[in-house]
Amino acid sequence: MPFKKVNVVKQGEKLIIDGLGVEPFEQDSLEVLRFESGNVLIGSQEEGLKNGQSGSAWIPSYLLKDILVGLSQKKWNGSVSVETSSGRKVLYLVNGEITFARSNLIDDRLGEVIYRQGILTLDQLTNCAAKVNKEQKFGQVLVNSGFFTDTDLWLALRDQVTSIIRSIFFDENVAFELTEGRKPRTEIKFLESTEEVLEKCVSYGKMIRDFEHLLTEDSEVLILKPDKPYIRFQANSYLEDMVRIIGEGQTFRGLVESSRVQKKYTIATLLYMTSKKYCHIVNMKQQSADQNPSLWLLKNRVSLLRSVTTELALSADQEGVNFPASELEKLVQVLDGKESIISLDQTGKLKIMSFSLILSQAASSSFICRHYESVIDSIVKLALQICSDNLSSKCYEKILNIYRIFSEHEIKPKERKRE
Repeated sequence: MPFKKVNVVKQGEKLIIDGLGVEPFEQDSLEVLRFESGNVLIGSQEEGLKNGQSGSAWIPSYLLKDILVGLSQKKWNGSVSVETSSGRKVLYLVNGEITFARSNLIDDRLGEVIYRQGILTLDQLTNCAAKVNKEQKFGQVLVNSGFFTDTDLWLALRDQVTSIIRSIFFDENVAFELTEGRKPRTEIKFLESTEEVLEKCVSYGKMIRDFEHLLTEDSEVLILKPDKPYIRFQANSYLEDMVRIIGEGQTFRGLVESSRVQKKYTIATLLYMTSKKYCHIVNMKQQSADQNPSLWLLKNRVSLLRSVTTELALSADQEGVNFPASELEKLVQVLDGKESIISLDQTGKLKIMSFSLILSQAASSSFICRHYESVIDSIVKLALQICSDNLSSKCYEKILNIYRIFSEHEIKPKERKRE
């Protein structure tokens, strides 16, 4: 939310804040944290706000996102140092935009990030790291060794910054400290606004936390044989190493202990491998149904996808036409990126685990929710187009009628209209 001038009045033991554009806010137990710049942060004790040293505070991580958005809207310049359970992360803002990030955690180094992405093997990472010295940084080694062009390096730095921002929201609570005027040595540029970047990172962090809550120490991780011949892992790559470890017969606890990266990044990789059908997890906790009214439209789109693809699969089988599973998956990759958690089965239905992960992300952000609504709707539209091109007019009209029925009854609840 943007910074606003408000009226603050003390009445007895209460503090009344008016001018936020809503009903006056009354709270008996408030904490006010004063920063060196003279600004203050006011929060409810029930939210977990804790006093820190001058200029710092412990807060729920989702509140940090609001503070960063406020700094962005104010076009603030400086650094935001964030203490997490795994290490210290620093975000740099220039004219309100996040332009760089750094971390004291080894797993956040550029080489480790691109190793986990599968761009470098472990041998290549080790060889490049050995060439780093005072005159030549890791990125320069990549360029001089021919692994990267200058453009590749710049894009990799952006991926590294994204990874660091995401990791901040792996934690429920973080401490932060503002230092005005501090500038980074290197700057990158996101295509999205800082608010959109933060929305995505907060949603990703919540998804990781929710996924971790479903796991127990004794949850068993099993490798599934790839159902497509083109799925291969490069020798000595990070994913190949994870497959090897899982193949030895691992519980979740054993996987975390055997992994060469810290726990949260191991969980993120496990989630990715599960969503891509590389592995399967048994003995997970039962997930409670999400009754969030704002997710109603998204759930309706998923139901529509299930109905359309079910009928498409039946019609394709009857008319001797191959089901277009590969075409639907290709569209998912285009619309949702290489790290997409959207996973369809061989008949185009959204997998249960994938659906749960999507709801987890969408619940924390209306922006993310609308994104997935759009992606699911696009998959349905492609399925309809394929029906029109490959099936008889009778089958097409039957499937199109399903789409029309869903569309005619698609009424958003009141909670959704307020967004």
